Amino acid sequence: MSNKKGSHVGFVISFVMFIIFLVFMYVLLSSRIDFGKEKANSLNYVKAEIVKKVSENLTSASIAIGQQNPQNCVQLVDFFLKTGLGNKFVVKSDPGTILQAGRTGNDLTVMRNSSLFFTAYSSNEFGPPAGTSGSCQPLNEGSNGYILGIDRDSTEIFESKILRLFENYSQNYEALKINMKINPGDEFGFAFTYSNGTAIKTPVKNLTVNVYAGREDVQYIKTDAAREPGFIDTIIW
Repeated sequence: MSNKKGSHVGFVISFVMFIIFLVFMYVLLSSRIDFGKEKANSLNYVKAEIVKKVSENLTSASIAIGQQNPQNCVQLVDFFLKTGLGNKFVVKSDPGTILQAGRTGNDLTVMRNSSLFFTAYSSNEFGPPAGTSGSCQPLNEGSNGYILGIDRDSTEIFESKILRLFENYSQNYEALKINMKINPGDEFGFAFTYSNGTAIKTPVKNLTVNVYAGREDVQYIKTDAAREPGFIDTIIW
């Protein structure tokens, strides 16, 4: 009888230990799943915040010269009133060559270098134009002067803002985290790959084994208004 009682007690203890083990494994796995979902959500948030930080408005207006045999330097009367472009802009010919340009009042002056079609791009990320020298032929809007084509207004990623974000990361990481409203328990880093394959990345400190990463294909605008493909990689841990 004593042996039977001992066997029964041992069986109950073993069963209870088995149940405790199952509960422990369930709690452990559930917490890891919840942790993974939380980090995945954090990764998506940080990726979106980085893209927001490196984006700026870009406005463009296409121009055609209708005047027969115009001078090389032309002055497009009231161009800035009609387009709303700002003081920082780049003017490029149809093939993509940068043209010397400037602003005189509300007029755009351009050394067109025989080009009859060109585009003006405006953004706060561009520097002020160099301007033109000498007298320029005034042209009014119309078929006998200049013709405005398609106007575009979009939000674009700029190389200059990407480099500025790297600088902010290096100089004051904690302040940047607060500014981006990133969870205090999360750490992050990022890398940028140019169209030629050259990559720059943030220094990584206190990296843990639980690293979550994501890549974003982007188009970025250079200081000469050229558009190039690249990648932004984001990691959190």
